[in-house]
Amino acid sequence: MNKNRALAALGVASVVLVLAGCPQKTFAPEALCDQHQRQFCNGNHCDLQVTVSSCNAISVAQSDLHLCKRDGPKTINWQLSPGGNFKFRDDGIDFKNLPNTEDFDPSTKQKGPFKYSWTDKLQNGGGRTFDYSIKLVDSSGQHCDIDPRISND
Repeated sequence: MNKNRALAALGVASVVLVLAGCPQKTFAPEALCDQHQRQFCNGNHCDLQVTVSSCNAISVAQSDLHLCKRDGPKTINWQLSPGGNFKFRDDGIDFKNLPNTEDFDPSTKQKGPFKYSWTDKLQNGGGRTFDYSIKLVDSSGQHCDIDPRISND
């Protein structure tokens, strides 16, 4: 009986040693650009709702939008509720320190009072972040701004 216990213990020890020698597979969290692609984008465009209750309470659906270069160019549409008290100004989406037109070309800009669009051509490698401003005006003429960003991954 001791012999059977010894063999059983040896078998368990062998399994433990074999498993200990196997490389452990770790699962990386899903890339943010994949999550954002699913949440905000449909094909070649992404729609970001801008919610405003006052000049001090402006939010965008995703304040740090991540886009995957491998998914190709995306037109980003920022949208306000039509007919609301707030509208986009002429410079409604204004990129800060945009180095060149390889990613965001001003010729792709489309502006309107409740929808403003730019196309992110995703030409360069990943790891680039673009800070921008959302510039609004309320029905009394008061200017309101927030400063989110876009990351090309």
